[in-house]
Amino acid sequence: MQREPVRRAVMLLGWSGSKLRHVRKHEACWPSGTAVFAENVTIEDTFARSGRAALREKARRLVAEAKATKAPRLYAHIFSNGGSMLLLEVLSELEPLRLDGVIYDSAPSAEGTIRPIAGPVIAYLSGGTLRERLAAVLSTLWPALLAFPVRKAHLAFFDGLYDASVNVPRRELFMYSDGDRLVWRSHVEQFVARRRDQGSIVETRNFGRSPHVGHFRAHPETYRETVAQWVEAVEK
Repeated sequence: MQREPVRRAVMLLGWSGSKLRHVRKHEACWPSGTAVFAENVTIEDTFARSGRAALREKARRLVAEAKATKAPRLYAHIFSNGGSMLLLEVLSELEPLRLDGVIYDSAPSAEGTIRPIAGPVIAYLSGGTLRERLAAVLSTLWPALLAFPVRKAHLAFFDGLYDASVNVPRRELFMYSDGDRLVWRSHVEQFVARRRDQGSIVETRNFGRSPHVGHFRAHPETYRETVAQWVEAVEK
C-alpha cells in the first residue's frame, strides 16, 4: 500500500502540567497528510530554575523531527501559556526556517494576571475527587499562591509574543471560550487585536462554555472543521 505523501508537519506544544498522551489526542484534529510531533510541558518546566533548559531541549527535539520530514509546510499548535512558552523556544531553534502558521488553543493571557500561571498549580493540587470544586476554591486564592518575583519572571515571555520582531508567522488561529476560567476571553481578544495591528492575518473561534484546553474534547467535529478550514486557507 502506497503511503500518503507528507503535506505538512505540525508540532503540538502541550499546556503546563499536561501528559503527553493527552496532548497527542489532538493529532486527530489535523487533516490527512500531516506528520505530527508532540511535547508536553511539566509543572517543573514552567516553574523550576531548570525549566528554561528543559523547554529548550524539547524545542530542539521537535524542530529536528519536523525538519527531518522535509514537509513543505510547517505549523505549531500550542495549548495554554505553557505551550506559548515552549513556542518561543521553538522559534529560536527554527531559524532559518519559518512557521506557516500557529494555532493557539486557550492562549495566551498577557494582561498582567497571574491566574493563568496559578492555574496549572491549582489543577495539579486539585487532581482526583472533588477536583472541580477544589479548583474553584483555590482559584480565588491565586494572589497568595505566587509571589510577585515569580509572577514577574513568568510573565516576561508575553513580551516576546508581543514583540513584532519575533519570528512569528502572519497566519494565526485563536480558539478560546467564554467558559475558560484560566485564560479569559478578553485577554485572548486583546492579544488578537494587537496581532492584527501588527499585520497578522488572524482568525478566531469561540467555543462557548467549554473549559480550558477542553475545546476539542467538548466539540470534536467543530474543532476538526475549524482546523481543516484554516489549514486550507493558509495553503491556498
